[in-house]
Amino acid sequence: MIDFHPAQEFFHANRNGKYYVGFLKSPNVWFPLAMLSDPAEKQRLDTLCVSRSCQAMTEVVKCCASRIEDVEQTFVQFLVVAEIEGLMERYGLEQIAVISGEYEGESMGGGGCGSDCACGCGCG
Repeated sequence: MIDFHPAQEFFHANRNGKYYVGFLKSPNVWFPLAMLSDPAEKQRLDTLCVSRSCQAMTEVVKCCASRIEDVEQTFVQFLVVAEIEGLMERYGLEQIAVISGEYEGESMGGGGCGSDCACGCGCG
């Protein structure tokens, strides 16, 4: 499930939050996983995808990467809201898409994703 939020409302409500953000690598650059909030209305990517679950974000990033021809690598990073705000500004994004799913309860409550990875949450 994906819930869309205007960036400023999301940041106001989640000032101290931490979320997983997916990144993809093209031949020349790394970039965050972003999407169109409304394909019928929007001409460019405008929404950053985040999740409270490392596993859910990892699955979404890998699924997207398999559909994009020049993606060489993927990575999921655990970021604080201030870092997410920086990504939003750098890439000119306007909304946040919070990805939730069956894994959401396993992360954040216990202080990490519970796996041996390099996401930055302290689990690995």
